Amino acid sequence: PNGNENYKAGSNQSVSWVATSVTTVQAYYSLNNGSSWTAIGSPVPAANGTVSWDIDANTQVSNAALVRVEDVASPTVVYDNSNATFGVIAAFDITHPESGDVVIAEDPYNITWTKKGLGVSDVFLEYSTDSGTNWTAVVAGNATVPNTGTYYWSSVPGGALSSFCKIRVTDLNNVNA
Repeated sequence: PNGNENYKAGSNQSVSWVATSVTTVQAYYSLNNGSSWTAIGSPVPAANGTVSWDIDANTQVSNAALVRVEDVASPTVVYDNSNATFGVIAAFDITHPESGDVVIAEDPYNITWTKKGLGVSDVFLEYSTDSGTNWTAVVAGNATVPNTGTYYWSSVPGGALSSFCKIRVTDLNNVNA
């Protein structure tokens, strides 16, 4: 990543580089704009040009992430950082309603989701009746709900019945999550 990308917690990414006159490199990531660094695996031959980065599902989400690749022999002299910060973002998966689940208008329903990534205490919860073209807050006037993985929808709106309904959960701090 060289800046402005978004990588989901729980995903696998590649860190790539081009190296000349260097034998062994170590890759690192930072979630705080370079204030501290965490190693990505072990040192590898510089000629490899890439290393796999498994972003743990329990990683703190951040909009200030960077990667760094440095020469093991001269780490303070020969290194390169991302040109700009990128995001390590939360990942959400709606578990109910799923395709084929019956949701009855004006009845209560439990919306449920799984989550990856730490530090997201509240989320936007919205629904669409037109396959995602237009979105409406589940909670009237405020789409924000606690990120507990479940929300009790006391009365599903009956004003626009549709076979093209969707639910979406997004992070308040990064709408790409």
